[in-house]
Amino acid sequence: MNPAINPDLLKLLACPECGSPLSLSSGAAGAAPPPGGSPPAAGRTAGEELLCPACGRSFGLENGIPLLFPTGIDRAHIEEEEKLGELMATHEPSGKELLYELQWSASKEEYWDFVRERIAGAQRTILNAGCGVDRRFLDLAGYGTLVAFDLMPSLLERLRTAHGSKNNVAGAVQALPFAAGSFDCVCCIDLLHHEPAITG
Repeated sequence: MNPAINPDLLKLLACPECGSPLSLSSGAAGAAPPPGGSPPAAGRTAGEELLCPACGRSFGLENGIPLLFPTGIDRAHIEEEEKLGELMATHEPSGKELLYELQWSASKEEYWDFVRERIAGAQRTILNAGCGVDRRFLDLAGYGTLVAFDLMPSLLERLRTAHGSKNNVAGAVQALPFAAGSFDCVCCIDLLHHEPAITG
């Protein structure tokens, strides 16, 4: 059986269209997603969906991961990013690539050390926007509630199964599916150059 959505995560979610709170509903098993709804996937939780009572949109769940894509999401862009994510997960760098990979990895360690210094103290709710499969974000677990957010459900699923990420949400950074004021800290690393609508 697929894992259900974390109730604490549900409290943070909002419709990417209108910003209203979402509720969990047992819909008709096997029902087709609405136009502009979540991409179909093999791990879709049968009969469960998130509903927006304000605008009527419904969103699927895939292995407990909410699929909160706005209407008109560029599906070709998602497919391109899925291919890139798969390549990044399976490619073994060598030569100069390995040097660049080591330097990039070291810079990420510095980044997370910087974040750790800034959030020390009270428990916080922290979003990692464009998380990919960077498990180092999960090392902040002692600092509060962590939410991993990415365009690609497959990367979130890998982060969940391989590294135990508990709060995972798929969606687009152009239409963040979270209630206003949900986070004390938002982290974003290695994302903007992947989003032509932001950088173009």
